[in-house]
Amino acid sequence: MRAWLCLFFILAACGAPAPRASTTPSLADPAMRPLAFMVGAWRADDGTIEIWTPAGDALFGVTFTGGGFECVVLSTVEGVPTYHAMPGGKRAVPFRLESVIAGGARFTNPSHDHPQLIRYARTGDTLVATVSMLDGTDPLSFRFTRVDLPAAPDLVEADRRFAADRDPIASGLAPTAATTGALGFTVGTTRPTPADTAPRRGAYVTIWRRQDDGTWSVLFDTGDDV
Repeated sequence: MRAWLCLFFILAACGAPAPRASTTPSLADPAMRPLAFMVGAWRADDGTIEIWTPAGDALFGVTFTGGGFECVVLSTVEGVPTYHAMPGGKRAVPFRLESVIAGGARFTNPSHDHPQLIRYARTGDTLVATVSMLDGTDPLSFRFTRVDLPAAPDLVEADRRFAADRDPIASGLAPTAATTGALGFTVGTTRPTPADTAPRRGAYVTIWRRQDDGTWSVLFDTGDDV
């Protein structure tokens, strides 16, 4: 059973802004702390939303664009922060941190088709994400502005029910891409319970879709062991 410890939740939908969650978990892994400049909710001019939230030793990124989503788990692999991109919930593609300076970071994967380079740069309340080939060709940039988004308290209850019902040693749900409807996500930490046959601490991110009757359905769920 997944024990719910802390939760940061944002609904990707239209509505009036609300204050940020009062408690935001910090990055526990010192190797990840230089990437703290990415934390927050960001909106592009085309309405794309990107949110970065720390939980446990990882930094979870969720992007909502139209009716689709992308999930990223940014955590250390052999001591190196690694950007695991899962567009639409697909199999993760790793990009290792190449360099980081104040307000900027570069992640690379020379063997990937496109992109091979992912760059983030922050200036004040503006975050720019650029994907390209390793030499900088074929670039595509996204300019985000920091925003406050409406919270979704009903997702807290949905997340708790999911935690209570889930198999204690399940590795995750089969990913399914969203196409329509309001999307949301929950991020939190886990701890072993007496029923867990493989006790471990970790953190998770779950992508949800609101159904026609107003309830929430899980689209994708993944995590990071601590």
